[in-house]
Amino acid sequence: MHSTGTRTLTVSEIIDQRPLSRFQLSTITLCGLVLLLDGFDTQCIGFLAPSISDTLAIPLKNFGPVFSAGLIGLMIAAMAMGPLADRWGRKWPVVLSALTFAIFALMTARAVSLEQLITFRFLTGLGLGGAMPNVVALTSEYSPKRLQAVFVGMLFCGMPLGALVGGLASSVMIPLWGWRSVFYLGGILPLAIAIILVKALPESVRFLTARGKRFPKSCERSRRKSAAQNSISRRLGENARTRTKAFLSGASSPKSEPPGRFCYGFRSS
Repeated sequence: MHSTGTRTLTVSEIIDQRPLSRFQLSTITLCGLVLLLDGFDTQCIGFLAPSISDTLAIPLKNFGPVFSAGLIGLMIAAMAMGPLADRWGRKWPVVLSALTFAIFALMTARAVSLEQLITFRFLTGLGLGGAMPNVVALTSEYSPKRLQAVFVGMLFCGMPLGALVGGLASSVMIPLWGWRSVFYLGGILPLAIAIILVKALPESVRFLTARGKRFPKSCERSRRKSAAQNSISRRLGENARTRTKAFLSGASSPKSEPPGRFCYGFRSS
């Protein structure tokens, strides 16, 4: 009796061993876009405050609670969404978070008082904070270990890059269409991304493994290919050991394969 000594590779091992696929790159890119828009909506209020102050006749010194409300919402959601995503998966929390900050960014554009600004910025922050830990986790899971630090580091550049885009967009859009147009842009873009995420963003590998659910098609194909390769390697190894023992024991040639078999242990169909 010979032990097989082989096993099917896990999805994480397949990700680590194989070259980057288009599926992995698209997943990481989508996560990067979410974080870029996260940075855009988090920081744009700072660029718009003077214009909002003039339009709504709110003294600029009263904007402290508006700035704080978004960050408080972000902090609460970031702490709460991690454990919730461990229980319910990461894809749908990302989608719902993107929808949340898209909807309330659009509603911020219609605000007419300080109280509304504070409320809408807090609710926008809940969406912003819910997306951040989950896109980082998804990027980490779908990156091979040799490139994990690179991709996660690049992902965290999304927030300052989003702030940069927000500043540039504000400088162009405020003189032309006013401060509300920037919030409209900050709501429409994540709304479009959320629709794409529903179709294109995969679920967490670890969540699927823990729950025994179906993997994304590309991962499932790799798992089947790995299982087939392990099976072939095992059969080849067992057959080679048998032939080597027969040769060393002085047999002139190994016994003929039984009828109904090809050489190297493959059954005929």
